[in-house]
Amino acid sequence: MGKEVSRKWGGLYHSVSREGKSREIRPAVERRILQELKAEKALIEDPALPIRFYNYSYIRDQLSRKYKYRVSLPTIIDRAKKTAFTSLDRSGRSMIMKS
Repeated sequence: MGKEVSRKWGGLYHSVSREGKSREIRPAVERRILQELKAEKALIEDPALPIRFYNYSYIRDQLSRKYKYRVSLPTIIDRAKKTAFTSLDRSGRSMIMKS
């Protein structure tokens, strides 16, 4: 059974029936995010390049341009933190740059 959601458009309420989870991304999108993060990590780890930080906006733009996926920056950052694409500093906080 779908979830009933009410939204207000132009002063009128409109009901929308939704099936399934709405906050979940498809596995194909997840794979592409990880693929782009891996490419970005390779750039950061290359000592010949002056790149020290992940450029999440660039990753989002690449996902949109190459694959027509719309992904939010917090989703990309969350995936980077949940995988091996970040490291922890001395205090245990997530570090998203090359030391």
